[in-house]
Amino acid sequence: MKDRSKQIFSIIISIALILGGFYGLSLIAPPHGENHRNPIFGALVGLILIGIYQNYVHSDWIYNARLLLNAVAFALGMMLWAIPEVINSGVGAHLFRILMLNTLVGFLFGLFIGIYQFFTNLYRKKRTPFQGNQEPLVSSSAHVIYSGGTVSDKGRAILLSDRLIFLSPDSKTQTVFFREIKEIEIARTAGFPNKLILILEGAESMALSISMPNYWKNRIKSLSLSI
Repeated sequence: MKDRSKQIFSIIISIALILGGFYGLSLIAPPHGENHRNPIFGALVGLILIGIYQNYVHSDWIYNARLLLNAVAFALGMMLWAIPEVINSGVGAHLFRILMLNTLVGFLFGLFIGIYQFFTNLYRKKRTPFQGNQEPLVSSSAHVIYSGGTVSDKGRAILLSDRLIFLSPDSKTQTVFFREIKEIEIARTAGFPNKLILILEGAESMALSISMPNYWKNRIKSLSLSI
């Protein structure tokens, strides 16, 4: 399987697991005993909320709290979608209980995903220790997509005061100094920002698949101005 095909396959599997998980939860505790659409569409609303805040809010505390905020977004998505569902089903007397149940289910599922991502990031951090003198300003799990379409092994991106470093347990450390960056672009999949594209000298480019790429773009630009 080619690198691009592996990436697409990974995205499809991730989406299928999320939607399948919500459908499984709906079978255990559906909103009205028969409607299984609410968790699935509630999850989609949660994903849209995640895309909105990650695209337009770039503060440090938002980035650091993103795993917990994702759980909140799933909870809100479940609640917002459940409101018209339960009203149309004629269960107004139990509206509050059903909304709270859906909100709790969404939050717990989002929290489960956040915990999984937290330990994944921790595992990659242990596999890719940073030995430099500077303290990393930002660090996150990532992988690199090169201009030729090849994809690196999963590793970790580190932002320092004057450079960006990509560490991988199976390949050589890559360093990009801010002075080498001519332009920074953001790539999106289905409207969601998911890649930080660095246009380098000599018409070369390097794309980082990373969480909240707009945040990284703003941090690099602000750091570049202070050099």
